Amino acid sequence: MKKYAKRLVSAVLSCTIMLSCFSAVSVLGADPAVTSGSGFESLWGEWQGSGSYNAYYSENGTDFTKIDPALIRTDDNGNYRVEPLGLKGGTTYTVKIVPVNDNVENEAGAFTFTAQAKSYDRSGYAFFNTTNNPGAYLSDGTLPSNADVIYINDQNKDSVSLYGAKGLKNVLSAHSKQSRPLVIRVIGTIDTNGFSSLDGDKMVESKGTAGLTVEGVGTDAGFYGWGMKIAHGSDAEVRNLHFDWNFEDAIEIQDSARVWIHDNSFTVGHQDNPKEADKDHGDGSCDAKRSDYVTISYNHFNGTAKTCLLGSSKNSVEDAGLYSYHHNYFDNAEQRLPRIRWHNVHVYNNYYNHVGYDLETGNQAGYGIGATCKASIFAENNYFENTYRPMLTSDKVVNGLSNNDGGVIKAYGNIYDNCTGMRDVDRFEAPSKDYQLTAADYTCSLGGGTYNNFDTSEKFYKDDYFLETAEACKSTVLENAGAEKNTTGLKLTNAINGSSTGSGGTGEPETPDNPTPENPGINMDCTYYYDFPSSGSVAATFGGENGSGSYFKSSQTINASGKSGSVTVNGKTYEFSGVGAFANNAAISFTTDKKTTLNIVSCSGSTTQRKLVVTNSAGKTIGTILSGTSSSDSAEALVLDAADTYTITNKGGGEAKLYYIGVKTEDDPSKELIGDADLDGILTATDASIVLQYTLTEMNVDDNFVKRCDVDKDSQITATDASIILQASLIEMDLS
Repeated sequence: MKKYAKRLVSAVLSCTIMLSCFSAVSVLGADPAVTSGSGFESLWGEWQGSGSYNAYYSENGTDFTKIDPALIRTDDNGNYRVEPLGLKGGTTYTVKIVPVNDNVENEAGAFTFTAQAKSYDRSGYAFFNTTNNPGAYLSDGTLPSNADVIYINDQNKDSVSLYGAKGLKNVLSAHSKQSRPLVIRVIGTIDTNGFSSLDGDKMVESKGTAGLTVEGVGTDAGFYGWGMKIAHGSDAEVRNLHFDWNFEDAIEIQDSARVWIHDNSFTVGHQDNPKEADKDHGDGSCDAKRSDYVTISYNHFNGTAKTCLLGSSKNSVEDAGLYSYHHNYFDNAEQRLPRIRWHNVHVYNNYYNHVGYDLETGNQAGYGIGATCKASIFAENNYFENTYRPMLTSDKVVNGLSNNDGGVIKAYGNIYDNCTGMRDVDRFEAPSKDYQLTAADYTCSLGGGTYNNFDTSEKFYKDDYFLETAEACKSTVLENAGAEKNTTGLKLTNAINGSSTGSGGTGEPETPDNPTPENPGINMDCTYYYDFPSSGSVAATFGGENGSGSYFKSSQTINASGKSGSVTVNGKTYEFSGVGAFANNAAISFTTDKKTTLNIVSCSGSTTQRKLVVTNSAGKTIGTILSGTSSSDSAEALVLDAADTYTITNKGGGEAKLYYIGVKTEDDPSKELIGDADLDGILTATDASIVLQYTLTEMNVDDNFVKRCDVDKDSQITATDASIILQASLIEMDLS
């Protein structure tokens, strides 16, 4: 390095003088612009920044409470998000964000935002005839002073600890012996890979009675490939989670009381055992049996099959428990919305859209609400749209419900918009809300069941619930059902300094080894690619440089069918000669020795669910693309950061129609010389001069400039970087 010191001595001296003039430039600058909003008993704020922050909230603007550091997250591009939870609904809070430099808060650099937390709808049977709010939270949305809180993500699922127990399974078991409520906050997606807590059905069980809430943090929290069982306990709540690709049930409630399942999103499940072909799409999204005082509300069931079953079997008589299903969105779901045996159920203000159709074939095969085994169902003010058989009761003429005896549905105030397969015998349309049915009004022809009028007795909450007209509930459901929506598109993967609170929680999230990859947009300039032919079948290995050769390897034959087409990507139109039919459970693998972008173009016409899941050689899910059905051509991409062997598996249940598959390999910019601004392979005063010029004028540079020249790793280019590079050009210094 010393030989470079002879170059441009005068330039070096002048740069040194200039740098001394700018060495005091503030790295904080003006207060960042904060985008903020309200959640249910929570708030969120987002800003651009660098380094570490502490955050606080206040109801009166003066007395501030520190927000758990685990609730402050960032991505790799300097985007930050804070989301305080456990706030009082209907109350306005001030949130203060304070930069932290060398473990010292910089109060002068603090900034704030203000928003009002919304309230959850606490109604239905989980809240009937009790002063105890199901779950760990109080009825105003805040935490009791004795509650324990732990944070869990994919990295610490088997190491999170509390009550002297380690791992989620053991923590839940230990909580069953506690008298303190517990909140488990989920950050990011937790999958089944290496998860020792799961039983043979890929579920984890809670048996506690002291109050349990399992909740997702923000918009991206959920369970992939597994589910949760609430059994032989009480006082439990599950909220704001995404349940995807469940193996058995996503949620099962068994022999429990006072359970509240709300504001979650469910997609299709799966079952790999060929002996259980009836569970190809999972056994259930939210099933229950032998339980009482349960509310299932504001959930989004999207493309689910056996969605909500209540009651174990026709041969296992259950005491009539009380259940409420309200403000749920049944979206392209097949059946059991819900299906009821034995119990008394109030189904109100739900929105049904395109339900009752087989997920694989699209045939009319399912139904909305199903009544069997002497169940009594009050179906009130629901909106059914484009639905096949909105309500179905077993009888001697039509029995689509496993030969179960019939139940009775009392219907009032519902809307049936463009619905088919309806029979008057499937329900009794009540002339008034408080009408009491008699055996003369309605008796099941199969089993002789009659309605027990629970909805007009002391076993009903009367007018003590939020009830809308069927017309109004549609918009309410579309706006509010499901887990929190990601309105900004941020992929927040890192807790900047995770921790937990409460009386004994010690389970902080760990930074993921493989953060969720970015989706950069399609790039058709691929290193290896394949354009599917118009007919015939594809060889076991296919594609490569210039579209020929063998780079991709398929586990099954991919048949080509002749639909040519064109797709416009980034303003340029590409022509494709044919379509490859990528079947359910088929897999395509490839190996790369560099960072790679996977690019796929799909054809319209996939009327059944498809989802391409990308895993690495260790079986860890890296990301998903092409989810759901396809009414139009589309092009999607996924970044794969590491050299590895990757496998693309269609796990949606239906067929994916592909025009094109390709990968674009990239050189690793980290191999470039750190600080080499002019890319001449050596460090000189010229590099320092370029960096300094950038800090003053923000000149146009290549895409990797900031990463290469941010020598002090503060996520910005400042005069400090120029000074370090200049020093390195004069003496022997390794910047890496």
